[in-house]
Amino acid sequence: MFAANSLFAQRDFFHETTLLAPKDTSKTAFPATVLLNLAGADRKMEAGLFPAADPATIEKYLPKGGAPASTTSYALAVGQETILFDTGLGDVNWLKTLNALVPIVGNRAKPENVKLILLTHLHGDHVGGLLQENARRFPNAKVLCSKPEYDETPPQQLEKFKAAYGKDFAAFNFDDIVFENAEYKVKIKALDASGHTPGHTVFLAEFESDGAAVKKLIIGDLLHAAALQFPAPEVCARYDREPAKAVVARKRILDFAAKEKIPVKGMHFPFPYEGEVEKNDSGGYVFRTNE
Repeated sequence: MFAANSLFAQRDFFHETTLLAPKDTSKTAFPATVLLNLAGADRKMEAGLFPAADPATIEKYLPKGGAPASTTSYALAVGQETILFDTGLGDVNWLKTLNALVPIVGNRAKPENVKLILLTHLHGDHVGGLLQENARRFPNAKVLCSKPEYDETPPQQLEKFKAAYGKDFAAFNFDDIVFENAEYKVKIKALDASGHTPGHTVFLAEFESDGAAVKKLIIGDLLHAAALQFPAPEVCARYDREPAKAVVARKRILDFAAKEKIPVKGMHFPFPYEGEVEKNDSGGYVFRTNE
């Protein structure tokens, strides 16, 4: 188990902060840089989502017929602005957690101060918050996905986002530094994790918090069911477009996380949405959280 981060010390703080009344944040001191969960609704990844898995593997790791999961995205508040990693389903739960950021980090979390949205990929449960009645929800944000994702997504799926965001909807290349701020010592790099989709991306975020250097891996849909795919990384969900390639990406990123001791944050992890990875002796991984 790793030491509890103060941001995760309380039980799913976003479900609590959604109940806070609006307050004046103009005189409140907030951390210069902080990474927060935008936790949407809890969900269950049913065993049937993994049709090619060996039944004995399913029985061993999913004895109740499914894995606890969520639909989560993340927000990195930097200085006077905010960066989003995906926008979830854009449903009522997600919007409540987005609004709940303001009492935590101040006005920089308001939609007009979201300046960058980094997309792991373009599936609906990751881009649902981009639009509000077919218009851009974030008036000053640039929206980026990988070039393979942009190029290989059917044009009709991209059209509504391009129409809303215009030139602010663009693409990056794998291994690009997609954001850097020397003043706040923040750097975000895009890593190739293609397989789930043609341009599925993992983001390596490096920043300073309370004077300490921090690294996190935002891994998107590298795994759909943590309880199953950490110990059995060869198992793929039916959503993976290229299963063999997805397995290679999963093992490569998890090997990197284990070797460098970088915590991982997944878009479908259950609470507390983050943990450390260790390799085991059977070709799989152990996922350790602070809970």
